[in-house]
Amino acid sequence: MPRLKSCVLLTLALSFFSQGLSFAQQGVENLLESLNKLAPAERQQRLVEGSKKEKELMVYTVLTLTDFDHLQRAFNARYPHIQVKRLRQGGGKLFDFLMNEYRAGKNLVDVLTAGETITYPLIKEGLIGRYASPERQAFAPEYKDKDGYWTAYFAYRWVFGYNVDLIPANRIPKSYFDLLDPYWKGKLAIDTDPHSWMIGIIKAYGKEKAVDYFRRLAGQGLRAHKGRTLRAQLMAAGEFPASVEQEVSKIVQMKRQGAPLDYRYLENTPSTLTPVALARLASHPHAAALYIDFVLSEEGQKILAELAYVPARGGLRPKDTELAERDRQAKIVAMDTESTFAWRKEVLALADQIFTPGRR
Repeated sequence: MPRLKSCVLLTLALSFFSQGLSFAQQGVENLLESLNKLAPAERQQRLVEGSKKEKELMVYTVLTLTDFDHLQRAFNARYPHIQVKRLRQGGGKLFDFLMNEYRAGKNLVDVLTAGETITYPLIKEGLIGRYASPERQAFAPEYKDKDGYWTAYFAYRWVFGYNVDLIPANRIPKSYFDLLDPYWKGKLAIDTDPHSWMIGIIKAYGKEKAVDYFRRLAGQGLRAHKGRTLRAQLMAAGEFPASVEQEVSKIVQMKRQGAPLDYRYLENTPSTLTPVALARLASHPHAAALYIDFVLSEEGQKILAELAYVPARGGLRPKDTELAERDRQAKIVAMDTESTFAWRKEVLALADQIFTPGRR
């Protein structure tokens, strides 16, 4: 009889445990959806109370740590009780890292601020949950997922960057095809993983014309370097005169500090979104909601604008007046998450074949 009783108790315990797991897997979205139905002041109070119990937050990001820390300090000024932990990885590495954690049953991440090329597959894999932050109302439809999985909090602009001491003003190109001029042979650098820029060029000119252009551009003897920050630093140091696809914020930041750098929006400048999203199995959902609300708020977006990013929130522009004006006049090729993901695998193979043969 005691043995039977023990078996019954074990069965009940396992049943409750499995129900608990089910709630953990499905309850985050439901919890935040229910809080969204409350009056704004009550909702905020409940989020703060919940976050005080959670005490911490884990963010996985593609932002440079310097820029991330600017946001974090402002967030902690408002919510000092939340310890913000972060992990930074490049887009492709971050996807692999997340998938390995997920398959191992490690649900450590609460918020993802990842590139759009990996956001869509993470949704398909079930790692991202829906969260309709009230701040989403200030964002145009093209800057948010209609199902509530993500909201873009800034846009990357992939501009042409150059060292002003090495490139005379009369040689600054107006279009990407100007870079096929013999003058540019041996003067250009490119990222080891330029797929976002390549997808934009394909979208602008069509696959056949774009691939032909990539092959001809590769004939200019491009130097491949990993990372936009490193490339900007090497370019400022005179290691090479120009970079084909440089993210604009780093150039502007270094230019402010006196680096001999400048940039141009060439015809059909590619632009990609950087979404912020809730992890579906977030262990700290109240803190996660507060963080997402903050980076999408006017205050959070103004911080990004000061850092020379192009904020996604309606009515805001980069704080740097020169950047804001150049951005306003530019012909931009904007890419959406799904089409970017659809092209990603093929374009990665093209990049390896054309620009970095033998890298993978």
